This record gives sequence, structure tokens and C-alpha cells, in this order.
Amino acid sequence: MRLTPESVKRRADLVDKVRAKWLLNKANMGEWDKRRFAATEAIAIGRSGRAIVSEATGLSRSTVTRGIMDLEEGENRINQRKAGGGRLKAELKQEGLLEALKDIVLKADEEAERTRQRSNTSLRKISDELNRRGFKITPTTVGRILSEQKDARAWGWIR
Repeated sequence: MRLTPESVKRRADLVDKVRAKWLLNKANMGEWDKRRFAATEAIAIGRSGRAIVSEATGLSRSTVTRGIMDLEEGENRINQRKAGGGRLKAELKQEGLLEALKDIVLKADEEAERTRQRSNTSLRKISDELNRRGFKITPTTVGRILSEQKDARAWGWIR
């Protein structure tokens, strides 16, 4: 294709229009939304759309192409990340954590039985003890683990 002053001006106008839309919307978009935006703009432009959108947005052409593929496949976003993404749970990352937690809870329960009082072991005290044993855990995580455990009621901690 031969470059003419009109085609150069048309391309510059398209880049400016896409850039203006991009700057208005990019702050409110996640990764998937940005790809979808770039893909729809590139498709609307037609020939050279990927290059124009890439120039206007700063996204790579492969990202624009990935967005087009997502649209063609009919991929709808349910989650921002794929299943299994993110940080590993403490009980999976730290071997022996569940056993140590169960040991602490059972000892506290036995103490309460022996003194015929209700256990006053807080989540903070449990997490402090686990930290002393070499685990890295917060009281919030202790509470989550205890509430998720099927046998937490059998431990006597969750009533």
C-alpha cells in the first residue's frame, strides 16, 4: 500500500481518537477489560487496526491479538484470574501446621475440662503459640482454618 498524505492523516486521526477513549477509560479497567477494549477498537478499525490500537494504547500487538482471540472464542470473564491463581493457603504452604493447631486447641480444651471452665484461649494466643513453634500465621488465618475444619467442633473449639 502506498502512503499518501491522506492515509497518514487518517492513521494519525484514528490513533488520536483511540488514545482519547483509552485515556478516559483505562483507569477503570482490569487486564481483561483492557484487552477487550483494544480488540473491539482494532476490529472496528479493520485493516491495520492492531497496529493503530497498539500505538494508541501502549499495549503490545500480541495483547491486542489475544483480546481478539478472546472475543472470537466467546470467552466471558467470570474471574479476573484463572482458578488456582493467587497465594497458597498457610496450611498448604507450611507442613505440620494443622497438626500443631489441633494440638494447641485440644490442650486448651483439656485444660478447660480439668478446671471445669470454658476455654479462654483466643485466636491471638493460638497464633502466638504457633509462631513460637516456628509457623508464620496470623489470628485471622487461625480463625479461618478453624471455621473451615470439618472436625473443629469435635476439637471443642467451635461450638
